Formats: sequence, C-alpha cells, structure tokens
Amino acid sequence: MKLNSDLSIQNAEQLHSALEAEYEKGDELSLDASDVSRIDTTIFQILAALKIKLKSENTDLTINEPSAEFVGSAELLGLAAFFELPRAQIV
Repeated sequence: MKLNSDLSIQNAEQLHSALEAEYEKGDELSLDASDVSRIDTTIFQILAALKIKLKSENTDLTINEPSAEFVGSAELLGLAAFFELPRAQIV
C-alpha cells in the first residue's frame, strides 16, 4: 500500500480505515513510504499499534523505501529501530 505524501493528524482517520482494510486481507502488510514528505506523531502511533498487533499474530508490518522525512521523523521519536528503518542520510 502506498502512503500519501502528507500524513498529518487530518489524514489519520482515512489512513486508519485504509490500513484496516489492508489488515482484513490477512496478509503481511507492506507500506511504500517513498513519497512521505510530512508525518506526525499521530500517524506513527497508528503504525506502531498496527505493527504490535501484527507481531502478536506472527506476521509483520514492513516499511518499504521510506523517504528521508519518514526516517528522520522516526529517528526523532526514537522509532527508527522499532520500524527497522535505515539510518537517515545527512546531506
């Protein structure tokens, strides 16, 4: 599933519904975060709760091709290792 570029609290309900629909399919969830240019704490809370839920069901949430903004924000929140993200590139 491809994530939108703007993942702010205003998009949280829409993202939650989309993730629930993907979850109902019963497969491991894979998210393409390559276009994310803005993400806030609320979205990370939703993703973390989903990852924990999936792990308890012996499956996982994978973040593919995370943008620098996604990785940098995860690092600021101390969540980069939790989501198994690569280290942000400092330019």
